[in-house]
Amino acid sequence: MINELLEKFYNGETTLKEEQLMLDLLERNPDPNREADLRLLRALNAPMPDFDEMIFNATGMSPEVKPRRLRWLLRFEAAAAAVIFFVAAGSYFFGSAPAVMNQRELTVDESREQAIWAITALSDGVNRSLNQLEKLNNL
Repeated sequence: MINELLEKFYNGETTLKEEQLMLDLLERNPDPNREADLRLLRALNAPMPDFDEMIFNATGMSPEVKPRRLRWLLRFEAAAAAVIFFVAAGSYFFGSAPAVMNQRELTVDESREQAIWAITALSDGVNRSLNQLEKLNNL
């Protein structure tokens, strides 16, 4: 009987009840020649892991809370990047390093152009970050 069931199984023609019957027969009558069949049937009949529980155990957050916290974290990272940009730009433009001190003073128009360039660069960076956040929110 087990040989016929196994043949049906490998042809994809068994029902779930027949597969359970095969598993029971193979477990009750161990045969070294059928060990691979037994392992395969055990693996196929094993319960699926609870991925929500795994997420909770790994992160301490329930799956419903995780996207909200992830969005908060990504917004925080974008704000931190903006602060770093302003600090770097400020130290470049207003720093007291000798190389900066030896530069000539900018005219009002040149200063305006530099400010517009810096604000445009910041705006582009923020827009790219927001686009990435939007893509993550849509997942």
